Amino acid sequence: MVVKKIIDSILIRFGIVSSLKFLILPLVFVLYNYVLVPLVLALIDIPRNYVDASNMFVFYILFVNVYGTPWTIAIFSGRMLTSIVENQYFLLTQLRVFDKYGITCANSEVNDLSPKQIQKNHIVARKQLNTLVSMEKEYGNRVAYLTMKDFLVKLDQAYFLKLYPDPLYLIYPTVYSVNHFMGAQLALIDALNKQQINSVTDANNFITRVTKADQYINGLILDLESRLADKLIPPVFVIDLSIGQIREKVLNKFENSDDYFLIKKLNDDLKVLEESNKMSLAVAKGLTAKLNKAIDEHLLPSYSRLEQYLLALKTQTPEGDGLWRVPNGEVIYNYLISYHTNTQMTAEEIHEIGKEEVRKVKQEILDLFRDEFPEIETDFGPTIKKLSNDPRYQFQEGDQGRQEIIDYYKQIIEDVQVGIEEYFEKTPTARCTVERVPFYKEAESAPAFYTPAPLDRTKDAIFYVNLRDTTAHTKAGAKDLCYHEAIPGHHFQISLSQEMKSIDIFRRMMIFTAYAEGWALYTERLADECGWYKDKYERLGFLTAEMWRSLRLVIDTGIHSAKYKWSRQQAIDYLSDNSALNEKDVVSEVERYIVMPGQACAYKIGQLKIVELREKAKSILGEKFKLKEFHSAVLHSGALPLSILELVINSWIDSKK
Repeated sequence: MVVKKIIDSILIRFGIVSSLKFLILPLVFVLYNYVLVPLVLALIDIPRNYVDASNMFVFYILFVNVYGTPWTIAIFSGRMLTSIVENQYFLLTQLRVFDKYGITCANSEVNDLSPKQIQKNHIVARKQLNTLVSMEKEYGNRVAYLTMKDFLVKLDQAYFLKLYPDPLYLIYPTVYSVNHFMGAQLALIDALNKQQINSVTDANNFITRVTKADQYINGLILDLESRLADKLIPPVFVIDLSIGQIREKVLNKFENSDDYFLIKKLNDDLKVLEESNKMSLAVAKGLTAKLNKAIDEHLLPSYSRLEQYLLALKTQTPEGDGLWRVPNGEVIYNYLISYHTNTQMTAEEIHEIGKEEVRKVKQEILDLFRDEFPEIETDFGPTIKKLSNDPRYQFQEGDQGRQEIIDYYKQIIEDVQVGIEEYFEKTPTARCTVERVPFYKEAESAPAFYTPAPLDRTKDAIFYVNLRDTTAHTKAGAKDLCYHEAIPGHHFQISLSQEMKSIDIFRRMMIFTAYAEGWALYTERLADECGWYKDKYERLGFLTAEMWRSLRLVIDTGIHSAKYKWSRQQAIDYLSDNSALNEKDVVSEVERYIVMPGQACAYKIGQLKIVELREKAKSILGEKFKLKEFHSAVLHSGALPLSILELVINSWIDSKK
């Protein structure tokens, strides 16, 4: 126990990956000289100078691949990815990368968000980029090299613009570190909520992480002060919503309240351990008491301090809602558009594409319903809302309705897997289940989202459904949403990437927004082409979702581009007038676009590119074109920027001629 504590402290002090890299050479030395060599010499008579030469050769190989320029792109991929995430403790907890090796110390740590640590992270990323560039001569035209270079170049640019990776999601450069949608103030809570507790050690790690809340919040406040100098401050309503979250979700604890979400989470997990005879009741009670103390002495005071800081910060935020309102805002927005769409399109070009896509989808809806509902011509928004809310397609209200919704989505997932092999050559082994969005995230979360399974597959992937309002989900729209988030959308793409042993670890782990969201949106239209929507109301569910993603192109650019300068209310009105979304979802969607600039553009731009590549392949290959083979070509190279996906598909087309 003492030895493990010493090892854990070393791993945290110097970094898990850095420590292992440092220890690997002496460890190999011991194993090689005191285990392998004596064994070989006992079996074969080899001159000692041969042994010494082989010893030096082994160490040379290790030293070069661990510290120098790796011999293969696959080695670099693993080395680069682990170096970048080694102090991203929340992400490590979620992925459980080291847990299967008994290294769980990361689960007791919190991310350091201070500018000093951010600068260190930037240096690490820059070193990785320089190492990769040094490998260009040999690997420069390979998909793995091009993909990693694209990521590292953009990560380097993001650090220069103070767009640091989100604490929970490496793929999202964050403009406002505190925000109501994916803010750093939520990341700690989210990490704790997802943390697995399967032993006393796990429970103590959980409690230790809570005691480090003040350390985490201190770093966050230092980051906020750094951003204040550049006026990178969120709009007033974002700060207000974030303060509201802190008060309602974190500070709302009564003395020794068993209903407080962290205490309830720990008690629920400990109860499972008690029932399986892995823990006594006395030990469980002691752990709960320790958690109560940690909450009262560390979590609550630190979040109270953050609340007061945000109240003061609110008075210094520039007026307006879009990025145009901050210094360097246009440069930041252009970067974020490029990052999320993997294109060099301008905001104006995307805005115009969005308007054209809105026109086309609207025409499809009009053609489907104008004979039966002629008022749709002049009163489009209210009419499609009325059609979408047809009582025949509504779920019950209250908790009974919430369970009905979850069961309905589970049935869709079960049904769609029947005959799926007609369209896909390979399906993932990871399963996907359906769960309710945690209560503390409901008010500001999207209607649904997907979380992949951990790499060790100790849990299923989760299709999260937001049940704050049962009317936000309808039977007419359920299939479309489920296909997007689960099967064959995000679940297929992300899980297949994780399970592709033939590609480098970076592409197995990474997510590129336009590729991932473009694929998920593509599967919605694929379902329409395959006849999975059984009546025109289910087709309406698909078309209103298609309209929603097209509207995003117009709204995101409208809000953030200096050419348009849309207000929050203007965006809300436009989305409401042209979509089937209810009022709450309209507001939460627009507020999401405001704090995640450019991300909403990725869906439609990605889908359009995949459709374009499919049509190109069909045109060139003719009868040789097979849809399931095209899907394999898109999915089996792992996560890719769109520009590199195009290279992959072009190569696949050439191989099929």
